[in-house]
Formats: sequence, structure tokens, C-alpha cells
Amino acid sequence: MRAYRQPVPSRATTKSIALLGLIAFSFASSSVYARAAALPAVKSLAGQCDAILQGVSDTGPGTVILAARKGELICTSARGMADIELGLALKPEQKFRIGSITKQFTAVALLKLVDQGKARLDDPLSKYLSDFPDGSKITLLQLLNHTAGVGELTSTPKFGETTQRIDTNSKDLVKSISALPADFAPGTSWKYSNSGYILLSSVIEKITGKSWNLALDELIFKPLNLKDTGWENPEQVWPGLVRGYQKNAQGGYAPASPISMTVPQGAGALISTVNDLWRWNEALHGGRLLSAASYQQMTTPQGTAIKGRYGFGIVSNQVRGHSAFWHNGGINGFVSGLTYIPESGTTVVQLNNLEGPPGPYLMQLAAQVIGDPFVVLTREKWTEENMKNAQGIYTKDGVTRTIKFQDGKLYSRRQGGKDLALITATQERLGFDIDPLNWMELVRDGQRKVTALNFYPQGSSASELWARQGDLPAETAAPTLNETQLARLVGSYTSPAFSVDIRRTAKGGLEVQAKGQPSAEIVATDVNKFKLTVVDANLEFDAQGPLAENVVLRQGGQEIKMQRVSEK
Repeated sequence: MRAYRQPVPSRATTKSIALLGLIAFSFASSSVYARAAALPAVKSLAGQCDAILQGVSDTGPGTVILAARKGELICTSARGMADIELGLALKPEQKFRIGSITKQFTAVALLKLVDQGKARLDDPLSKYLSDFPDGSKITLLQLLNHTAGVGELTSTPKFGETTQRIDTNSKDLVKSISALPADFAPGTSWKYSNSGYILLSSVIEKITGKSWNLALDELIFKPLNLKDTGWENPEQVWPGLVRGYQKNAQGGYAPASPISMTVPQGAGALISTVNDLWRWNEALHGGRLLSAASYQQMTTPQGTAIKGRYGFGIVSNQVRGHSAFWHNGGINGFVSGLTYIPESGTTVVQLNNLEGPPGPYLMQLAAQVIGDPFVVLTREKWTEENMKNAQGIYTKDGVTRTIKFQDGKLYSRRQGGKDLALITATQERLGFDIDPLNWMELVRDGQRKVTALNFYPQGSSASELWARQGDLPAETAAPTLNETQLARLVGSYTSPAFSVDIRRTAKGGLEVQAKGQPSAEIVATDVNKFKLTVVDANLEFDAQGPLAENVVLRQGGQEIKMQRVSEK
């Protein structure tokens, strides 16, 4: 399921682990100190939202963005379609699923109950859910900052195919999560957890005696007059709710996979608008919701959560070196982002009705509003010789990046990632087709030989040096497998964390498809070893028996062993 994903740094240097069900999209931290820049006048920025969305198609799913500063709206804009089938254009006031931004509202609801003396952050989970395994060792604080170690419901093999589609209730959700093995002992590590926030929804219900959504309504939505924010009850009609989409195998658009919004609860089940999210930011960060102590804890990563830069429903981040509070959201058909820059009181919101990378609009707009815009590359056509000169293997801190020339274009692939198309620009600069905020430039010696790449993550003024280690290895001919060798590999394989199907292709080869993800061709490097064509990952099947009984996936330093699913 493409649902309420983990916030992880999005930059072209981030390891791509899309095969493992994670998609990177968010702000990236920067070690560069913020430059002292005068804030542009609000009136001078009035057209920035329209300008930033200029490249978004009018005929496909789209984007709504908003920027505001200290209670004053700077701009808002919408581009694309709210409903492709009906030909309805997006408008700024329309509602979107916001996915994991929901976690901020859940965290605040619980903290308000703490401020009212109805709960404590060091309360054990067992105080509210008495039958939960090891609940006496798990605290509410650990659930809030993802250090509880509870098993992840959204990672179970059948979640995307069945679990997410079936209406459920709090009792059954808690039962399902309690049956999962723990990821680690409470407090000993950090791992983003939707399950933790589903459990917090039940805790809120135990404390208030109301369903989690009604509790949020009374604690937050009504007091703040957030009329367009709430739980997407599947038994209601929601005027103004846009339709969500996903890419199909042909590169076009298809409706998002079905999901019952009874499942994500306080982890990702809310809908909202850019305007309501702006008002939410103003209230939360303006001191109108929580005590000073609770707000400080919500916005300050502590203990093992420092690794994830995670407070309670908030990630501590930076925009062009300026401190920021942020969270994203991804749920079937939708992607969202919300940030607040306390130094200038700036809010920036982005809502998309298409799954996948959301585009750089949030970051571009935030940088414009604080007066520190990104470098804009000027495209330039390179000769084929110059593009081939850039080819090679580059390394930094033990991580490999390959640059290759293929079909008239250059591609960059970071170790564990996939090929990303590059654009050529002036001053021997290279940009990323999907993310113009990241770029690099060639470094040459006195003989004009390329010796390194200077990489500028998120347009930072400080570069990372990737030293050239050598040429690309010569392509070796793939071994030819006979029908018996191919047939023994075909089937479904699963593990507690991940599942794949191996199938024949129309061309007679093999492809792999992870649950809920597009299929990808695999190419043999040996009789039982294969590499993926779209991402830096490998599959190795066992060598014994008429049917392969297991397969090992290796990607980005991770290794997952999956067993064949017996046919009944």
C-alpha cells in the first residue's frame, strides 16, 4: 500500500529503496549555515505560487500550494485536475487526504489531554490497553516519537491486497498490531511507525470515552474552526474532496488503489485544505494549543529519536540552512507536505493528488519566501563526446555513484538506487530531471580529464566531492537460461517484511513485482542470480531442487530472505 509513509530525506543522494516500499520525499538537512538575507516584502511575492507551478500539466493530477508569513497570506495556487474523468480543475480550496500529517493532530490531541492532567507521557501503554504484549514497558512518549518498537502493520505481506481495503475498528486494529513481533525493545532504537499512532488513537479513545476522530473534533477542529479538516468517514459524502491517482504501467494515470479510511486512524486518516493547514500551523506554533512544556517536547527530538530528528509528529529540519518544523504524508492517491520556519513565521503547504515524488515546489516556494532562492540551471546541449567524458564510477565515504551515457542521455545511479535522468547545463553542470534542486558539476584536471564531481544537495552553497575511481565496467553478456531453469524460479515469495512475485515476461524473460509496486525486468548474471534493470538491487535464488524454495533480495546494504509460497 502506498500509505502514510515514513518521512525521509529527499535528495538525489538519498538511497533509493523503492523496491522495499519506501519512497523518499521531504526536506533535506543541510550543514550550511543560513545566510543573513532580508525577507522579501509580501506584496513582491504575490505571483510566486503561480510561477512555481507553471510546469505542472493542466491535464493530469496536480498540485495546490500556499505560502504565508505571520498570519498574512502571501500566495496560493492550484494547477492540474481534481477529477480527470470529469474534467474538473483543481482549486486551492479543495480537500485532499493528508496522510501522515495526521500524526501532528493526533500528537497534539494527546498532549492536550496531558496538559489537562488526564494522562502522563511516562504512562505505560498497559494503563490503557491492558492486553497489549509488553505494554507495561512501552510509554506514551515512545509511541509518539517512534521509539516503542511495535511491529508495523503496514509492512505485513497482505496489507496492500486485503487489510487496507476492509472496514475495521480500533479493537481489531489493536489486536492485529499486538500479534506482530516487536521490531526492538522499547526505547532502544528508532523506527518510523504507523502502528504506534494507531495505538495512540485507541489511547485517546480510552481517555476521552469517544472515538479518536470525535475527540480530535472537540479538542482541535471545533476550537480552531477548522471546518475543512476531519476524518474521511467512508459513510459520508465529502464535497470538494479531490480524486487521487497513481501512475499505471503504461505511464498514464489510474485511480488510486482502494483503501478503507477506517484503517489508518490517527496515523493517516485525515483530510484537509492548504488554508486549514496554514491556520493549524499558526495555532500550533503560535502557542494557542499547548503548554510551553508540551510544545517544547513535541518539537524537540530526544533519546534514540534524535536519529530520526523526530519529535511528536514533527521532524526537525532545515530550509536553506534555516531551522524548520516539517512533516509529509503519503497515502493512496495523495502526497502532502507541511513546513513551518519559526525564524520568519513562515508556513508553506503542498498537496498533490498523485502518488510518488511530489516535485520540488514546497522547497522552492519556501526558499523564495525567506529570500534565499535556489540556483536555477540554464540548460545547454552537450556534445556526445562531452557526455561520454562524464561517464565513470565516483565514490564518497564508501558509497558509489555511477554516471553513464545511454540512448543520448546521461544517467546517475547512486549505490542501492535507480537510474535518474540528468539534464545538461552551462558551466559543465548536471541537474536531475525529476528534482531541479540537486545538481552537480564536473571537476577537471590540467589535461581536462574529469577527476571528480562537485555535488550540491538541495542547491546548497557547499558541495560534496565525489572522486572519480575509474571507468564503467565492460558490459558482459547475460547467460542464456533454458525453459526449465526459468520455470523453477517463477512463483510468489514472502517474508514478514516483504513479498514479491516472479513472473515470465511477454519477451520470455523474467520480471519481479513487489506488492503494491510496478513490475521490473530482471536480467540473469548467473543461473540463479539476477539484477534489476531499474534499481540497484539483486536477487539470488537457491540452487537446489526442481523449484527454487527461497530468494534473497540485496539492495542498499539490506538483505531480505523470502520463502516460496506453496500453491494450494
